[in-house]
Amino acid sequence: MKHAICKWIFGLILSILFLQQVSYAYVVQDNLLDETTQQTDENESATLEEEEDGLENDEEIQQVDVNEVSQTTREDNDPEGFLNYETNNIKIFQDNLYSVVYVGKLNEVPDRYFNHLITKKLTGTGSGFVWDDAGHIVTNHHVVEGGDDYFIKFYNDHRTYKASIVGVDSGNDIAVLKVHSSSPHQVPITVGTSRDLVIGQKAVAIGNPLGMDISLSVGVISALKRTSKIKGRIYRGMVQTDAAINPGNSGGPLLNSNGEV
Repeated sequence: MKHAICKWIFGLILSILFLQQVSYAYVVQDNLLDETTQQTDENESATLEEEEDGLENDEEIQQVDVNEVSQTTREDNDPEGFLNYETNNIKIFQDNLYSVVYVGKLNEVPDRYFNHLITKKLTGTGSGFVWDDAGHIVTNHHVVEGGDDYFIKFYNDHRTYKASIVGVDSGNDIAVLKVHSSSPHQVPITVGTSRDLVIGQKAVAIGNPLGMDISLSVGVISALKRTSKIKGRIYRGMVQTDAAINPGNSGGPLLNSNGEV
């Protein structure tokens, strides 16, 4: 009997010791898991911070690179900071300001109240350009067609100069006028050629649209050798452009990137 009791007590002690060891093992394992998880979280957090820092640095580097390239491009192209195509547009405009003129057409009409009195009325306006130092002005025929008298205005010159027609080519819509007295502001335009025009090359129109002062519009050559019917008249061999051309631009020059008509 005593032997059985002793055996039972010894077994109980062994069970208690085993349970304590198992519990201790679970506690150690849990602690290790907590430490591993904490270390992993810290490593992931550090990695994310490094990636964010890297992205910020990349963005800063990229931003600096773009700014440097943009600044370098502008500084290399022009000391004023304009891009190449802007500099070219400005040069073409400034070089031809004194070559492009305002053309006015006058017609004699009876006075509204006294029919025996004749007055001159402005019936049309357009543009033109100085051909030579002799004062010849080239414009479109339809700009001066049907007029009784004509006048020319030059850029930066407040005076009005009388002009007369010296020749027309209605088939090509061209007319030539000559001013009666020269202006100190008239400068002959630079003449180029239309034989080697290419679709897609630059086209610059300068004129007096809608009766306003001289202005510039830029486009490209859209097509060549076009045929068009305007007011019952057929014109052939025309140059088509997408540069903005409004009423009043007629007769003005269409220039290439060298500023040649």
